[in-house]
Amino acid sequence: MLTRVEFQQNIQQLCRESPFWASDSNALKFEQEIKFGLIHLNRDKNTFSFNNEDTVIFILIEFSDSYGVPTLAFLLTTLEGARISPENCWHEIFEKLETSFVGNISVEDSKYETKPLRLYKLHPCATPKVMEGLSNAKNMTKSIVNILTGPFQKYDKNIRFL
Repeated sequence: MLTRVEFQQNIQQLCRESPFWASDSNALKFEQEIKFGLIHLNRDKNTFSFNNEDTVIFILIEFSDSYGVPTLAFLLTTLEGARISPENCWHEIFEKLETSFVGNISVEDSKYETKPLRLYKLHPCATPKVMEGLSNAKNMTKSIVNILTGPFQKYDKNIRFL
């Protein structure tokens, strides 16, 4: 598996490899403007509309001591600062139209650069199983970050580590 110390060492190296990512000693951060498809539901008429809007994506990869794995936290906001709902994120980013985000995405406080942030967090329960398959990876942190951020890479290719 991966220890917190290994994770911290790896994220410093990853930031040297990609100018699009930043870090403090505990987390990786990616922040960029993207086009994001928003679904607008009209419950009265049972209709919806879809449009691409400029949004800001914020991704934070932290180490979970509880699960012993890196975890993915994220937030999408409009340019004015309004949050995109977890339901819209689940449907658009993860392409899970038939299922609910409940149980898959939680809203939690995360810490980056000593300030608390309220972010959406992808539940890490399946991450240890994924990491078992990465036992031969040269850099396990790099591999798991690429897997965790896979659904976001369609919005910005700079999210992926080569």
